[in-house]
Amino acid sequence: IVHTTENPLNAAPFRTDPNSLCQFSLTPILYGLLVYDQEAKTIVELGEGFSTEVPDFSAKLFLLYPKTKGWAIIGRSDKYLPAAAVKVQAVTDSEITFTLQESGPLTVWSANGAPQMDSATFESIGDNLYLANLPVSSGEMKLTLRR
Repeated sequence: IVHTTENPLNAAPFRTDPNSLCQFSLTPILYGLLVYDQEAKTIVELGEGFSTEVPDFSAKLFLLYPKTKGWAIIGRSDKYLPAAAVKVQAVTDSEITFTLQESGPLTVWSANGAPQMDSATFESIGDNLYLANLPVSSGEMKLTLRR
């Protein structure tokens, strides 16, 4: 997101406070998007509003994910860009099929309960996020999750 004086997303502009913290807020206008904080392993629905503070000369990485029929595949939680290794093939309200370029710890957001799959179990890590500790291995892996 690039800061401009114009505000097409109805986002509060960047502003510097006396403590030299950069602040950024998005108002609840963008429904259907999730904001994932990879460092904290938390997620919020953008429609509920989002704000954060970043100290000067610092940075934070937030990833945006679309909600599709109540699913968002966050991807390999041990990777810097977890979704880069995910290719979704099919989505319904009760099932999602996708390919991981390499197997490994998998994080999924599910609006309607814990996902299930044949080869692993998911544990809740909060905020409708679930983690399956798949073994790290090379080669593509096609997965289908159900709920």
